[in-house]
Amino acid sequence: MFIAGQLKACTQVLLIIVWVLPFGVELKASELRLDAKMILEERGFDTSFESLSSALLDVNTDLKTRQLSALALGQSKYPRALDVLSSALTDGDIEIRGAALRGMRDLSDPRAIPTLRSVLVGDDNPAIKQVAITALRDIDNDEAYNAIGSGLQLANQDETVRISIVETLRAKPSFDSKRVLNELLADGNSEIRARAAITLSERDQLSSDQILVDAATKYDIPHHVWVGVVSRLEKSNRTSFGGQGQSNYIRLNAENKQRVNARILGWWSDKNAQKK
Repeated sequence: MFIAGQLKACTQVLLIIVWVLPFGVELKASELRLDAKMILEERGFDTSFESLSSALLDVNTDLKTRQLSALALGQSKYPRALDVLSSALTDGDIEIRGAALRGMRDLSDPRAIPTLRSVLVGDDNPAIKQVAITALRDIDNDEAYNAIGSGLQLANQDETVRISIVETLRAKPSFDSKRVLNELLADGNSEIRARAAITLSERDQLSSDQILVDAATKYDIPHHVWVGVVSRLEKSNRTSFGGQGQSNYIRLNAENKQRVNARILGWWSDKNAQKK
């Protein structure tokens, strides 16, 4: 009895965490994939396919039950679960659309790729687009990554979503995104250009270190991205611009940025002079 009570208490705590966290917070898959079916059954809810589908799509059902129903459908592997979850993506409530996408993420069904791509380019909420990216990432095939890359083609795409797309492509070196990344080197967003240059350099596909030098010394980019640029220059050229013996985030700090950039420009000038 004691153990059963403790387990039930833990379940309730985990459930509270899910509802308290703001939408769009990215959790590890193991943290997000609570046993929604068990939670619903503890509440006396019928977890058959028909009941879960009806609850998810019924706007008069309470929000928590609808969200749990979406997660339970994703975890259930019911053959028709994808169709129901796809239908929920037109719901006017962002929380329901997000829960449906998380259910689709659990399914990891390649048939969902066209639908997820439509969300990435068509939904007007950046947080929803972020979940669509992770759902496509978890399907993990070339078609899914092509769909992720297509999100960069939208003229008015949210900048945080575009950055997420670049970082998702960066984390999949086996996927050939060279063409897309090279196009981003001329992007209007300096941070996007810098991140693309870092990724191409990591894959030995960057045509010239001039791009990284410019990113470090000329671009207006967040400090952590600047650190990444300088680190790539150091690794690819086996040199140091910030001094030895300390982590990058210590030695490449904001106070040292001007000094480090001066060393980069001096090194680059000497390197070019040696070629002549």
